[in-house]
Amino acid sequence: MHWRLGVSGVLWLVLACTDAPTAARDAESVAREPGALQISGRITRNTIDPAGVLARNGRHVLVSGPISCDAGEHAELRATVTQRTTGAVAEGQGRLTCTGRDQRWELQLQTEGRATFDQGPAIVVALARTSSRGAVTDAHQWLVEVTLSRQR
Repeated sequence: MHWRLGVSGVLWLVLACTDAPTAARDAESVAREPGALQISGRITRNTIDPAGVLARNGRHVLVSGPISCDAGEHAELRATVTQRTTGAVAEGQGRLTCTGRDQRWELQLQTEGRATFDQGPAIVVALARTSSRGAVTDAHQWLVEVTLSRQR
């Protein structure tokens, strides 16, 4: 993957399907180019747990997962859950302070509209954006299929 700043100021993302040694050589070559844009990620590990907890009324969903980001930074998390079989959609957000090590995040999402969730498959899309001293340092989005089950 290469980032290049075009003549018009547009940032281009160039993806190349190739073997790892060639990709590493190409990345080093781009990094040495005058004016090459260097991007440093602050979110180093993230995912969504494969199981979500569904409230008895089907109007709240609890999703969680691990994340690792640079110590002292703040991570803003947002998530959306959708379930095709019911048409239900839920959203939620939260914040945490990064420790530089793996840590857990957990969000309780509330449905929008009248549709409710049922036990079974759903899709969770999550977005984490980190910042330090008010400046955004990274943004990453991911999608995972989860299984929703009711609280016991």
